[in-house]
Amino acid sequence: MANWDSLLTKVYVAPTIVTPFTWSLVGGIRGFDHTDGNEGETRQRVFGQAAAIVKAGSPNSEYSFDMLYDPTDTNGQVVLRAAKASQADVEIAIVNGATAGAEEGWHETVKVTEFTVSDEADGSFAEGSLSLIGDTAKTTFTGGKPV
Repeated sequence: MANWDSLLTKVYVAPTIVTPFTWSLVGGIRGFDHTDGNEGETRQRVFGQAAAIVKAGSPNSEYSFDMLYDPTDTNGQVVLRAAKASQADVEIAIVNGATAGAEEGWHETVKVTEFTVSDEADGSFAEGSLSLIGDTAKTTFTGGKPV
């Protein structure tokens, strides 16, 4: 992928129960960390066999977002709050690019594990954090936002 510009990076979220996805911009994101990897492999012994059966670990991702909480954001933040409350999966998309139709990035199914709001305010917004974990393979895209 091309070099990413943090000023052009946006985060979108969509409920997974509706396809094609209905994407909502998550407002107030100030930055994020993303760790991508695999769970450790599993070794299984079977009686009567000398060699163990080795299974590759599942793909997993962890996301941590710093954000400004906005209770009036009826788009992305409300989808994430509802997903946390119901433990429903959501689709998250990390999108970069200024030119419509030329965006690039990835999306994957995740679960919201934490949605925290602090009591310290920054202007008219409270500070917050958001944590997500995914256990499916990421889908990359170029040439526009994902569908």
